[in-house]
Amino acid sequence: IKAGDVVILIPTAHRTPKIGDVVAYTGRRFDGSSVGTFTHRIIDGDAKTGFTVKGDANPDPDTQKPTLDEIEGVMFFRVPFLGRLLQPQVLMLLLLIGFGISLVWSALRNDE
Repeated sequence: IKAGDVVILIPTAHRTPKIGDVVAYTGRRFDGSSVGTFTHRIIDGDAKTGFTVKGDANPDPDTQKPTLDEIEGVMFFRVPFLGRLLQPQVLMLLLLIGFGISLVWSALRNDE
């Protein structure tokens, strides 16, 4: 998984995570406040005591050991680069390009 990829998840109610699966979970600080969502691979552990997870590009596992109820889902598939297209700047550019094409198309149709 690279920056800009979109990951499609299966909820844990439909698929129980196991070692080797890529899962998404909410990372938390020691005070319990949310840091963000991480999509990392399970390398050890179980649903009861918590999973040891690690990003494939990271040298060390995460300090947090998410349990089954903390995991948002198991990766079903990923769509490369789609996340980069969903950024506000890119969407605005695509909207302007589409508007420009529609103006040119309309002008060409009126000439006929």
